[in-house]
Amino acid sequence: LDCAPAEVRSELLDADLVGTDLDAVQGLLDQARRAVQECSLTEGDTLTKYDTADTARDVEQARTLLGVRTLSAIGLGDGARALEVWAQNSPHSVGRLVLDSPPDPTQDAIGAADARATAAEATFDAFGKDCDSRPGCPLGADPRDGLLALATKLRGQPLAGSDGELLTSGAMLNAVLLGLDDPKGWPALATALGAADNGDPNGLLDYLDGLLGLNGRFDLALATRCNDTTQRVSPPQVAQLIGKWNTAHPIFGGLMAQQLLYCSAWPVPTDPAKVGPADAAPPMLVLASALSPRVPPQGYQRAADLLVPAKLVNWQGAGQGAYPRTSCVTNAVDGLLVSGIVPQASVLCPP
Repeated sequence: LDCAPAEVRSELLDADLVGTDLDAVQGLLDQARRAVQECSLTEGDTLTKYDTADTARDVEQARTLLGVRTLSAIGLGDGARALEVWAQNSPHSVGRLVLDSPPDPTQDAIGAADARATAAEATFDAFGKDCDSRPGCPLGADPRDGLLALATKLRGQPLAGSDGELLTSGAMLNAVLLGLDDPKGWPALATALGAADNGDPNGLLDYLDGLLGLNGRFDLALATRCNDTTQRVSPPQVAQLIGKWNTAHPIFGGLMAQQLLYCSAWPVPTDPAKVGPADAAPPMLVLASALSPRVPPQGYQRAADLLVPAKLVNWQGAGQGAYPRTSCVTNAVDGLLVSGIVPQASVLCPP
């Protein structure tokens, strides 16, 4: 999906509302409204079809076109949520299913944003400890304080990259969120943060290419998020949440609160995916990470509880997606997908 004006995407990612000024919140809403207006003009009624309910129907259509009685699959993140809904709607079509890091199906938009802020802060602290354990950590003695200081510096003076693109405080925080997804890349993220602190933003700007560059994911992620929830948050509510979450989640709280505005101008879906069990589907695996910048561990547990008799594979590591990071996780997944073996109980996998 490629429909929002490039400058609007940048405005939304650059924003970093640290106060409760309603005019600033309203200004961000105006930018979000521009995005949905442009996308509505180019996509028409198709725009509302970028959602979990339609993706689940597409999975069943794929099974039919393949001419198979059942379909086996692995889904990650929102893909796992789509497979959940497919299993609920078409349980007799399900073969062997692995749901890696599914979102918490029980939370509304505000609850999900609050939970993600909690998860992101905890993952950043793990990232900071990882940096401290390495010689010459570029984040200083206190990585959390160092990041907050860099955000303050960028609010006063954004840094221009080699192509003229600006690294604002909001863009920096979004880049960090993306970098936290993969622990193998944490040393590179630390190096990029250290370089930005010394005036070179190019390393952090590179993280945003996947969102804003050619065939970026921003528009699709925005459409899916907004088409999947009926909750719309008003500017006064967002201003209040910014003030509250900047205290509760000092690094990412304000960012998560302001992102709720992205959907405020979006059409309210009439038939979003329902939350419920997949009673007649065969047992499946739910993979969870102890530290993920997207979902706290209890969110994965609630997803597994909803899909009883799903078995939970708890990986005690960090990052988005547990498979195939360790042999313990891989063996559990291969056991189901290759041999049809479902663990008798939930599995605990070391980091």
